[in-house]
Amino acid sequence: LGIGKELGRIFIAVAAGMIPVLVYLHFCSLWWHDGASLKYLGAFLAVCAVFAAVVLALYKVLGLNALFMQWFSRRKKSS
Repeated sequence: LGIGKELGRIFIAVAAGMIPVLVYLHFCSLWWHDGASLKYLGAFLAVCAVFAAVVLALYKVLGLNALFMQWFSRRKKSS
């Protein structure tokens, strides 16, 4: 369950980061009418997926979750 929550948070963060870029690409695609934008969109989504996987792997390997939880609990105590 904990892993699912973490994955959900990371997915939401990645999706939120992608929204402005997707909007930008959408407007670009209104100006190009040759389908090139779809190829670029596919490549962009692939890059995002790889980036998210790398971030997730680093997150797991480096134990950033534990560090973040310590930092967050300290912030809560101090406020």
